[in-house]
Amino acid sequence: MKNKRSIYDTSKDVDFLNSPLGEDVQVFFDPSLLGDVSIDGFDSNAAKKKVSSFFSKVVHLYSTGKKDEAAALFTHFDENNSFGLGYSKSSRKGRGLSTAMVIELFDRLFKITELQGTTLNNPALYQMFIQNFGPDRLTDLLLTLIAEELTNFTNFENKKFNIGCIKMSNASNHYTYWTGSVVSNLKTIYVVNDVPVTLIPYKILTKKYAFSITKFLSDIVLPIVQEEYSKKNNGDTISKREIFKEKTREYHHLKNFGMAVIEEKPHLLVQYLDTLRRDGSNTHSVPLKSEYDFICHM
Repeated sequence: MKNKRSIYDTSKDVDFLNSPLGEDVQVFFDPSLLGDVSIDGFDSNAAKKKVSSFFSKVVHLYSTGKKDEAAALFTHFDENNSFGLGYSKSSRKGRGLSTAMVIELFDRLFKITELQGTTLNNPALYQMFIQNFGPDRLTDLLLTLIAEELTNFTNFENKKFNIGCIKMSNASNHYTYWTGSVVSNLKTIYVVNDVPVTLIPYKILTKKYAFSITKFLSDIVLPIVQEEYSKKNNGDTISKREIFKEKTREYHHLKNFGMAVIEEKPHLLVQYLDTLRRDGSNTHSVPLKSEYDFICHM
């Protein structure tokens, strides 16, 4: 990590992730942590309400026949490259969801009556069942929803520590955020040496999501498959690894297999999501310090 330039002196106790400029750090935003944190300068309650209201709005629009309008909400959230989280190595890139991805997911999920209600408001469903939509893309989407709160936090920390290299941008470009009811444009963008920067509280970040299609299948589905296999084969056993290989060949992707499972046995997904809520979705906290050299001082 040496010789990569970060935003601030890592010897100081700060509330934001001290990330390298122009590159992504492999950590992710977990909205379930919003209810557990108190951070000066960051309105976690407002952020939590915005995430919840966005997915509730999407579900409401779709369920009232406004399919295209529901899907179109996602197309605004693929532009913000100031967060610096995810998998990109050489530059910060963000890719949003396409309307086709969203419509395909909801066309299948809304046919399952057992999943109606709050289950469909869960953002985990997007990562678990949409092809090529991993934790980095989910994080980009979720952070964009609360970009206003993060911009206010950036301004607060900048003033608190007098971080001299963070400046307001004079560029004409803009980023979007969720007001709680509609998509709007941010009025302020911060930069460091012309690189867009948004400071993010480290307490709402995780090294790894607790949910994934692989975990759902491994923890909930495969034990049932193994039991059924044993009954049909006179007590013989089959490993989870063998099942994964077989189902990947059959369905071409584990997400396709997972969708087939919940269409037949939706209660398994409900059970999995309930377990996450009950046990707490994440314990993978992000360290306060980082190993990057710094360029800004008090």
